[in-house]
Order: sequence, then C-alpha cells, then structure tokens
Amino acid sequence: YEGIHWTWNSMGEYLEVVRVSRPSVNVVALVGHMPVRHLVMDDTNRPANRDETEVMYRLVEQALAEGARGFSTGLTYQDTAFADVDEIVGIARATHNRGFAYHTHIRDQGQNFLDSVTEAIKIARLAEVPLVISHMYPASRKVWGQGAEAIELLYRARNQGQQVGFDITPWPRGGGPIAQMLSPWARDGGMDSTLQRLRNPDLRSQVAMELESGEGHTMDLDWDDCLVCQVSKSENYGWLGHSISELAEKRGMTPSETATLMLLEDDGGYWIAPT
Repeated sequence: YEGIHWTWNSMGEYLEVVRVSRPSVNVVALVGHMPVRHLVMDDTNRPANRDETEVMYRLVEQALAEGARGFSTGLTYQDTAFADVDEIVGIARATHNRGFAYHTHIRDQGQNFLDSVTEAIKIARLAEVPLVISHMYPASRKVWGQGAEAIELLYRARNQGQQVGFDITPWPRGGGPIAQMLSPWARDGGMDSTLQRLRNPDLRSQVAMELESGEGHTMDLDWDDCLVCQVSKSENYGWLGHSISELAEKRGMTPSETATLMLLEDDGGYWIAPT
C-alpha cells in the first residue's frame, strides 16, 4: 500500500503504531491465523504438525499478551484452507485463559455451509473458548434456506453451555476476491504462481472450465449476478458495477473465460459481489 511503511514485526509493535497515529475509531485487534502460519510453516498447503501447532500456539499467546483480543481464522483462503481441526484447536486454546474468543470466517458458505458451521462449533468446544462466526450467511442460492438451520445449530450449542455468536453483513450483496474460488492447484504458491499459470493458455482454459463446473469451489455462480466491485489496476475501473456476463458479451467470450482472463489482466486483484 503506497505511503504505508510496514515497520512492525509483532502485535505489540503494531498496536503502538496504531496508538501513535491516534485513529478516530476504537481498534480491537485480533491475531490472524495466516501470518502466524506463514511465520512457522514453509509449506502451507497441508495441515500443521504437532510441533508447528505448538509454536503457533506460543506466538498467539505472545500476541494476546501484547494486546490482541482474540484469534481469527479465514478458512476459505489458500494459505489457511489446509488447516485441519486439530491444528486450529491447538492454536485457539491460547485464548482460553484470557477469556477471548475464537473468530472464524468459516470454511464454506456454499454447499457445505451447515457442515462448516458445525465445524466451527466443534473447534470452539474442543478448545474451550467462545465462538464468533464472522459474517455468517449461506452465500449460494442453493442453500439460502439454511440460515435458520445454522442459527438452530448455534442455539443448540448455547443450550449445551457454549458461548457462541455470529455477525452478519447488513447489505444485500457481499464481495470477495474471485481468486479464492480457484482450485487449490491453481492457487498453489501464491498469486505470482497463479498468474504465471494463467499466462499459459491451456492452463487458463482449465481454470475457466473448473470455474464453470464448480470444481474447487462451492459457490453457485450466476455470471449475470456477479458484479465487479473492486479492481486493483486503474485501467480496469470501467469494469466496476458490471456483471461478468456483460463484460463477456462485449469481448465475445464465455463468462468463465472472461472471468479467468480478467484475473490475469488485473494481477489477480478484482472482486465480485454476488447476491
């Protein structure tokens, strides 16, 4: 981010930067799973082993002692998607003695939505910590009716003595990077590696076919409904507010081919906002 100098290497140093900058809002920081994982693991495309989990536990403990107020995971992202229950429980236990919560962007808000809510409840129960599911909602049209079932799962956990809760996004659309919908093989090695694959027409075609078929993601993609809501390059501002279908029609390509090529053209940065 231009103009921002990353001078901190710990939660304490980061919070000191925040204190000195005197922001106009209160800041309650969580320690994230992803940076801790990167610090400890050379290969994040697998679950952590016991020794690695123990090191991450200690790092989270340190961050909590320095002012963090909880532990957070984002299990749809490439660098954390391979974390299993044992790993997350082993790290989340660090919040137990301080009374802070485990916050999670659950593993899947599409076809496996209810299983992902159940997994989050299980992790918090085993770690003996409160749970907050971040912006919980069934994101695929195919599972829209499961919101009530998800809330029932949380009520059931509460009745069994767990402290569980969730927050929601109070608007009709939610956006996210389309890159997170690519198959794990396409995302392996980070965005630079993904872009290198997309420069290969055969691999780009394979990525497009997988986006179309749903392989690698569980969203019910309706290209007419997928509006571009964010881009990383100024020359692509003209995409904003338009659906993938609209942009594909202008190019004379299929929506999945267009969506994939746009990833290459925007350095992997653009977001879509389906309802």
